[in-house]
Amino acid sequence: MGTNSPWLRRIACLLATTLLFSGCTVPSIPSSEGATDKDGATLTVYILQGFDPQETGVSSSEYLLRQAGILFEERHPGATVNVTVGIPASGGLTAEDAIRTLNAELAAGDGPDVLVLDGLPLEQLAAQDRLQDLTPLKGSLDNSTYFTNIVQAAGGPHAVPVSFSLPIVAGSATLVSQAKTASDLAALIAEDPAFADALGAGTGAQELLAAFYPLLIENGTLNQEALVSFLSSTKAVLLAASERWHTLNPESDIDTLELALQNLSRPPVGGFSSCDLFLEEGTALTLGSLSSAVDYAYLLLGEERAPQPCAHKPLAEGAAPVFTPHTLLGINAATAQPSVAEDFVTFLLSDEVQENLLGAGMGTGIPVNKSAFTELNADADGYSVGFMDEDVLGKGEGGTVEYNRGPLSAEEMTSCVRLIESATTPVVYDQVIVDALTEALRRCCYGTATVAEASEEAARVITLRLEA
Repeated sequence: MGTNSPWLRRIACLLATTLLFSGCTVPSIPSSEGATDKDGATLTVYILQGFDPQETGVSSSEYLLRQAGILFEERHPGATVNVTVGIPASGGLTAEDAIRTLNAELAAGDGPDVLVLDGLPLEQLAAQDRLQDLTPLKGSLDNSTYFTNIVQAAGGPHAVPVSFSLPIVAGSATLVSQAKTASDLAALIAEDPAFADALGAGTGAQELLAAFYPLLIENGTLNQEALVSFLSSTKAVLLAASERWHTLNPESDIDTLELALQNLSRPPVGGFSSCDLFLEEGTALTLGSLSSAVDYAYLLLGEERAPQPCAHKPLAEGAAPVFTPHTLLGINAATAQPSVAEDFVTFLLSDEVQENLLGAGMGTGIPVNKSAFTELNADADGYSVGFMDEDVLGKGEGGTVEYNRGPLSAEEMTSCVRLIESATTPVVYDQVIVDALTEALRRCCYGTATVAEASEEAARVITLRLEA
């Protein structure tokens, strides 16, 4: 394969990322045996923001919920699950408008039965007694079956996550070891050519947001110093990654900055399946997320084939590693059908959904069901990723180069579980705050405001939000 041309002369980035299961279909769950008649109950499930997988190229919580709703209806004859979206994929509303409408419904004792709390003001809703206490449900999730560090920490007593992602820095062991925190790493990327030239073209903005977010809001108060550090650090990484992209792809007219900012509100996907550590020429440092049941295997694949000794560790700004819960479920305290709502939440944590839907790529994140997660990897025959390459195409050999590795060993699985269980700090976003941070970053990166000016404006919006 030619190595002198940009990005190993790949024509298209990722063609296919394939998990080689002996079988990976979604079975129909029998509804006749052991089913409970819910007397025609209609369950309404609310999610703030919808993403059309056909438009974005990725799956989403909305897609997962709709598929899980179909299976739940099969298991509970007479029940209907309706998924409603506050901000449809077509847009038209701001997060603030959608949340205001939802709050009015909840205050009137109405509203959806189940709330997906991703992007919603969880602490505010809990303080207003809008959410049912899920302590008994969460207490039944034992450590042998679930990642209890994830399910217990995320959402406190009022919510339980279906999946999660974990921000990671990976690459040259020498480079990774030199930065203890996310801001340390960003400073090195901004100041040291050895770091900037080694940085993968992927931005890492979502990972930096996850690393900094718990420090931004402390006890309901904005930490202005942390806000300035987040903006300056993320700006440095975004600009360096954008410059690297255009160096590797000089004919590209993609606005990588704007693309990164648009993606800031979306769950991270495919963190390491692009295998940049050996496929992107000169790359020795990447920021990404473990965001699926198989990402760890692709991280190892990249490290095994990289031309230098590699290491990885959680990307964090504070002392404890962070994780981002996805499809964080709460139950409306005023629902008229709490048992059906709890059945649906429990169903989303079951093997049927965690292994068969999340494992098949129908949602985002690593399953919180540890046994489903380990089973998915235990059943894998191996992992394969294919790319188009211009050199191979020119030789008339079909144009696709495939890289693969075998299944995770018992030791590798133990290391993966240990890495996951080191994460103790949940990152639960308020979408209004994320939108304010995104706009501040946009102004910083495009030079329409200094970091100080952008942080002051963002602080006004965030403070008003916290005081609402």
